[in-house]
Amino acid sequence: MHQTIDHVPTRTEWRTNYVTFPDNPDNKHLLQYHCPVKLIESLLGNPTWSEELVFVPQKEYFDRQRSRRIYNEMWTGKWWYSVQSLLPQGATVAPVIIATDKTQLTQFSGGKSAYPIYITLGNIPQRIR
Repeated sequence: MHQTIDHVPTRTEWRTNYVTFPDNPDNKHLLQYHCPVKLIESLLGNPTWSEELVFVPQKEYFDRQRSRRIYNEMWTGKWWYSVQSLLPQGATVAPVIIATDKTQLTQFSGGKSAYPIYITLGNIPQRIR
């Protein structure tokens, strides 16, 4: 997985900052991040999956009678229809999905942890994101 991630082209610049907290001002914490808006623009503008992006809600069904709905992607949910109806003509929903998970760094870092934040869009099919 790491090799795959390493081969994804960078489309936004990394920013670096250090933060401290009042209870321990001598302990600096490194933050490395992308501008979230630029990152979302990069996801929407990525030519690799431009044909796969979904911009309108869709209904999928288990049967021909259309009595049992399938909810397997964000755009198949009832909420997307509700939100889409509130937007002006030509606009679309772009749901931002954010996740994080504690990651242990190597033994050489003194047992420190990192907390990466992952961001993707609900317009991108699950099999891609």
